[in-house]
Amino acid sequence: MNENDGIRYEDFYNISLKNFYELITEILHDFHFAVHRSVFDGQGKRRIEIWRSSKDENDNALVWLEIVEGEKELDPYISTDVLRTMNEENVIKLFFFTNGSLEKKEKEVLDGRDHYIFTPTDIMETINALEKKKKYKHQKKRKSKGVPSGYTVLKNYLKARQTERGSVTVPTSKVTMVTEKYTKLARGILDEIDLLEDINNITPEIREKFKKIQHDILPEVLKVSVFKFTDKFTDVKTRLFSLLQYLLIYIGAVVEYESEDEMKRSREQVELDLEYLEGMESNVDEYKVTLMERAQKIAWKLLYISLAIIAFFSVFFLIMMND
Repeated sequence: MNENDGIRYEDFYNISLKNFYELITEILHDFHFAVHRSVFDGQGKRRIEIWRSSKDENDNALVWLEIVEGEKELDPYISTDVLRTMNEENVIKLFFFTNGSLEKKEKEVLDGRDHYIFTPTDIMETINALEKKKKYKHQKKRKSKGVPSGYTVLKNYLKARQTERGSVTVPTSKVTMVTEKYTKLARGILDEIDLLEDINNITPEIREKFKKIQHDILPEVLKVSVFKFTDKFTDVKTRLFSLLQYLLIYIGAVVEYESEDEMKRSREQVELDLEYLEGMESNVDEYKVTLMERAQKIAWKLLYISLAIIAFFSVFFLIMMND
């Protein structure tokens, strides 16, 4: 719960006793107390009850709810009334809740060991803390696995399709296009994971979504495994395979609640492969320039050789003619 979608201070302004009671019930349950019997019901303005601890039947508490309307102030004698009622009911524990404000002097009168005083600010802070506690309670703990689930998925997929493998040559002119396809795919998936509100509290819908993404990546791994690059770019195949492999492992580590170390290792490897592959366009351009320069050198060399041959035969014919 936060300030935007949770309870706000203005919600206490003219809150009904019924709605106020629902709020304090949540707090009291966290203290392991449950309602035992009613002491007084003041027509929507005041409610007094005895609540009993679920852990100790001898542990009773006076629960006092006090509602004030609008700008009205609390009864100046309320502190005395509360203490007198505690004495009459023979209880030493107090839970006092109000939607109004208590003066410092009144708080001091009510204050004491096992006396819990809740004004709107206290109630909001407590409810917020309880919401965070609930959220944390439902989080699954990440555990280390001997073999990452993503690796097992990939291994089984490739093993079942060994006979489908062949060879596809990727010309230098297509290297950049191929690498861009897979780097954009990986970046998009990483961005989706980074946008998850809580990576340790994944809903079944989100889990199924990323399991489908894993399933869609598997055929791409098979495609990459049969790519054949020129000698200059043989590392590209290795990097592409590594990128998709560790992307599968990273997704699996996230949705299967595998260890944070596994998530970190696989994510770092994905980022390293991306860094290499995203620089491939400049590498290809540099290689093309090198090839052009080499071709020009060869062309000039052939031209020089041709001119030398022509010059040689020209001189040869001249000598022959002079003879």
